Amino acid sequence: MPREIISRCGYRCDLCMAYSENVKKDDRRNLLSDGWYKYFGFRIEPENIVCDGCLKDDCVKSKLLDTECPIRPCVKEKGYENCSQCDEFLCEKFKQRLVDFEELKKQHGNIPRSDYKLFIKAYENGKRISELKLKNRDNQRMFNKEIIPDVAAMSKFIGGKCSAVWDELLEHIRRNYTGFENILFYGKNYGMGIAIQAE
Repeated sequence: MPREIISRCGYRCDLCMAYSENVKKDDRRNLLSDGWYKYFGFRIEPENIVCDGCLKDDCVKSKLLDTECPIRPCVKEKGYENCSQCDEFLCEKFKQRLVDFEELKKQHGNIPRSDYKLFIKAYENGKRISELKLKNRDNQRMFNKEIIPDVAAMSKFIGGKCSAVWDELLEHIRRNYTGFENILFYGKNYGMGIAIQAE
């Protein structure tokens, strides 16, 4: 079973045939180009279909297919992992990238299960974000190992009084230890942690 990689808007990169890791393993971009045209009405030439995913911070080196996406900068600006953490979900920006299987069935009639799996499931983000919002409503920590926030983003994400404690902790570490550079993740269920390595 593939490791879930959930994008800022709720697409699943790990299921997407355009995701660079999937292209390397099994190049089916010709099929994907036709599928996108059939169900979403746009066509990208197969040789231009490759995406590193919007979780990457380095946009210069990373290849993004949807460079005009309004969701990625919005989520990053708010310091969130994805739209499930935002009180404004379902906003107009999200609706621009919303994929709803029931709506697609109304437009296209009966959709074969194989087509759903190949061309729709990865992008069915409304349902996915709603489920994440419900599941994590009492715990808004980030769990996605693909996202490594910087200190400023982490401070903004924590917010309020806890942010002041966070700042004090960082200052203590900087004064008393050497080698602190990164905020790291410690597994799916543990959220974020600080790694200090002696030089």
